[in-house]
Amino acid sequence: MIGTGPTYELKKDVEKQTAYWKQEWYKMMLKDEEFARLYEECKQVTHVEIPEKKDVASFSWVDRHEKENKLQKSIEQDPNVFTKNNTEYLSLSFEYITAIFFGLREAWKNGKEVPWEDILNFAEKYLSSSPFTEIDFSSDSDQKGKIGYVISALAQLIEEGAKEDRYMSGSQILKAQALLLNSVKLIITAKDEELSEENGYVIHASNTTYGTTISALFHIAYLLKNRDKKNQTNDFETNWELIRECFEVLFKEGAIDMYVLLGRYLPWFYHVLDKQWTKDTLKKISPDISEKKWVAFMEGYLFNSQVNNEIFILLENHYRVALNYSFKDKQLNIRLLQNIALGYLWDFKEEKKHIGEQIFREVIEKGSLKQVESIIDFFWHERDSSVRARIWPRIKIFWGMMYQSYKVKSLTEEEKKVVSGL
Repeated sequence: MIGTGPTYELKKDVEKQTAYWKQEWYKMMLKDEEFARLYEECKQVTHVEIPEKKDVASFSWVDRHEKENKLQKSIEQDPNVFTKNNTEYLSLSFEYITAIFFGLREAWKNGKEVPWEDILNFAEKYLSSSPFTEIDFSSDSDQKGKIGYVISALAQLIEEGAKEDRYMSGSQILKAQALLLNSVKLIITAKDEELSEENGYVIHASNTTYGTTISALFHIAYLLKNRDKKNQTNDFETNWELIRECFEVLFKEGAIDMYVLLGRYLPWFYHVLDKQWTKDTLKKISPDISEKKWVAFMEGYLFNSQVNNEIFILLENHYRVALNYSFKDKQLNIRLLQNIALGYLWDFKEEKKHIGEQIFREVIEKGSLKQVESIIDFFWHERDSSVRARIWPRIKIFWGMMYQSYKVKSLTEEEKKVVSGL
């Protein structure tokens, strides 16, 4: 990648400028014999020595961006480049460290082995150096944003690693967890990034420092729980307590991404990590307390949209409230109705209380025509389901509901159109 030279056009002294451009890159990797040799070759053309530390701000934006991309691609193609040069990388600026972590993440996602021990040791050193230990996260600054990018890139790398149990050792998982918890302490006073209304809370949480760090911590906890089950170890309880305390602090701080990700990962929080804690936390989430946080939670939950009897009963009141709320992402309104339709089809209930059917009947009897139309469309798509024999009798009962609801009144043209869909 470096050998091809810059992709932008050089106007004059092309050979010398190209050699200087390469020489700057090779300077970062002098511990490798091959890169050291290439550095000396370029030096024969430029007749200059590259300074030990070059201020990134002195590069043009295009040149700097080009270097970041080159570094990311070189590590993505060969993660061993990082292993050979990671001590040299400690002096690099935030932009380059972000590129390094993204390169390692992509290498891992593409099936290449990455040096987890070297990565975690490097991250530990880098995050404990200045200006990480000196910056005021409560103030708005360009530096704060760049540090946030580094933490977010590291969190995304760790999350990818936590999805594969067979590659990270127990000690590496715990070291990764400690890095993430320390990162939260660094950013705890940071303000929420401004939310773009057209993108919604889920996209917001996928792109913020808080969101990516919380998501990575969830995956670490999930991995520890599964390892305990498989290997009969006892790492989960102690470490889940640390992660849970971190999450509770984030809830207290009003971190909107914490609400989003509780919703998005709700079935796993409830069924795998900590059922009682999840129940207790949900009691504190209500539009009466904070509509913004409730909407963030529901958008996260509906985005994931995995529902079963226990989860449905747990969210009974949330479903009822959501029926009278219009989410900005119209697809979430459809998923809400699909959830309620499944609650009816599978007869979700608590003891003898058929909650799924109760909420479903409320939609049919009191809901809007558009809501009824969405349910009819959903049932049509379910007609070829592998469980058709079980749900077909319930769909027939639904037809009876519709008949009873509409037989006693004169239908508008729009109502006729919807009913004809049956």
